[in-house]
Amino acid sequence: MEDPLSLNIPLQNFDSSRPLLPEGDYEFQIAEATVAPNKDKTGRNLELKFSLTSPATATNGATINPNYPVFNIYPLQAKEGGKDPDFFRRNLCDLLDAVLGTTISDRPALTMDVVNSFVGRKVLVHVYVDEYPENSGVFSNKVKRLKKAS
Repeated sequence: MEDPLSLNIPLQNFDSSRPLLPEGDYEFQIAEATVAPNKDKTGRNLELKFSLTSPATATNGATINPNYPVFNIYPLQAKEGGKDPDFFRRNLCDLLDAVLGTTISDRPALTMDVVNSFVGRKVLVHVYVDEYPENSGVFSNKVKRLKKAS
């Protein structure tokens, strides 16, 4: 029987992995900022989508075009049973300082208005290549830290 859609797209030996940015600092724009339940439904996370603002060269030599996405999640509460109950607050302070250019003396409380103000702002994102699960051969870009864009 003939395929009613007449599809015949060769996929054997096609590398379907995404291009990856080499470790370093890149300018990104915050494209999305949402608050959502965490995977365990025990709290909430701030989920950010960053979009690359300029072309970059991938680890394999290919060109990565603007709007290439990188994601990061910021817990909005302490990790249950964690050794440092203020770790999440320090991460949020670093985030606000990078995105808003604030310091300890003028940093606002994190509210939905502040979260919504993130969209469209530029930051320097230090990315690295991570293999997860370990020894799986599956690689992606992860966020190591943010810095204020100049």
